[in-house]
Amino acid sequence: MFTVGLIVGVLVSQVLIVLSVCYSKNNKLLAVSLLDCTVKVFFTDTLKFYISLYGHKLPVTSMDISSDSTLIVTGSADKNIKIWGLDFGDCHKSIFAHDEAVMKVAFVPKTHQFFSVGKDRKLKQWDADNFEHIQTLEGHHKEVWCVDISGSGDFVATSSHDKSIRIWERTDEALVLEDERETARELQYEQSLVESQETTIPGENAENEAESAGKKSMDTVRAAERIMEAIEVYRQEKGKEEEFEEARKVDKTAPPPDKHIILSTLNLSASDYVLDVVKKVRPSELEESLLVLPFHYI
Repeated sequence: MFTVGLIVGVLVSQVLIVLSVCYSKNNKLLAVSLLDCTVKVFFTDTLKFYISLYGHKLPVTSMDISSDSTLIVTGSADKNIKIWGLDFGDCHKSIFAHDEAVMKVAFVPKTHQFFSVGKDRKLKQWDADNFEHIQTLEGHHKEVWCVDISGSGDFVATSSHDKSIRIWERTDEALVLEDERETARELQYEQSLVESQETTIPGENAENEAESAGKKSMDTVRAAERIMEAIEVYRQEKGKEEEFEEARKVDKTAPPPDKHIILSTLNLSASDYVLDVVKKVRPSELEESLLVLPFHYI
């Protein structure tokens, strides 16, 4: 018989629509998300109200309770994930997790790590104790609706609107969080460069302006950095040559300066090295790379 479930459903649905429910692993608590953007928690043995979780700006689409029944994580259409304590119902952390609505959250068994998926097509892993983003996994081509984790925590399954189910397997490869953060920062920076608008001269019609064929990206920025480094090497070598010429005016036996290690390795002159670096830049990125250069390098 499912008497408990029927009674709780009647108690709550008399007021608002229920969006999702979740049992604690110790079977003592039942969490219910409602259309008013709150989550209400009930005792399963007495059916009495326990605590209410407030904070989301849009309805909670999914929630999960950790294996030790001490934490509950909620995902919402407001793109945020909130981590709550089940002892007092306090919000430990609110995280802007996805670029679109969060569709599903799930704890890794016997840990405080959890996964989330959203309409932004991404699967993300989080640490609920340190409130850290561990990694982002991409592969789906449309909205990801659901995620579930195996009992061992070694496999994660996701399903998507692209009509595919993907199985993700844990590997023995070491995961360095700082490297993941650096990669995320680079992607965010590149996206901001792509989305940035070109400035228009006041009084001019932006619609009539001819646009550049290339776009600023991390590749063009890196190419510009390589060109700047080559110019710095060129300037150092020219400075050494000038100092050597001045020294020769005083002492004809003055030894020539040591060549830069890069020039010695490549057996190139300073000017040839700069030309070689510029030649290696893709033609489609060359113009934008040169435009990125600071004025004092031109």
